[in-house]
Amino acid sequence: MTKRTTTARPISAQLLQKVRKREHHSCPYCGVQFNLADAIRVRSMGYYMVECSNPDCTVGFFLPLSRSFDPSVPAPVKLDAYKWVECPFCKSRFQFKSKYEQCPCCGKVLFEQGSRFALDLKDNSAKVVDVLAKFRKENRPWWRFA
Repeated sequence: MTKRTTTARPISAQLLQKVRKREHHSCPYCGVQFNLADAIRVRSMGYYMVECSNPDCTVGFFLPLSRSFDPSVPAPVKLDAYKWVECPFCKSRFQFKSKYEQCPCCGKVLFEQGSRFALDLKDNSAKVVDVLAKFRKENRPWWRFA
């Protein structure tokens, strides 16, 4: 059985918001956007179990109801030789294409730091700083208290 893995996408302000504030979510496996209210199957232990509405995908994955971390503060991760990483916050696996990537499941912004392999990653630092600054400016009070 093959383990399904997610794909990296550009930094999204929508994924930085809490799950309860989102109307839509993109499937981290196939990329199809769906309505969260229709996709929630189980709510337990601090997570929503969500099922993709794409008939070709129908993968289930977990989204955090609340987060004990600020998704807009980038966290360092070490990549393997093929640029893959397992998110330290939600355990989904995805491949990096740029220096900064956002986890497609929990929304945490991650950046490659100190990998022992020579990796050729696109530098998107300036764009990420702009997106995060805009998100923080537009979302007051701070995400944790909203």
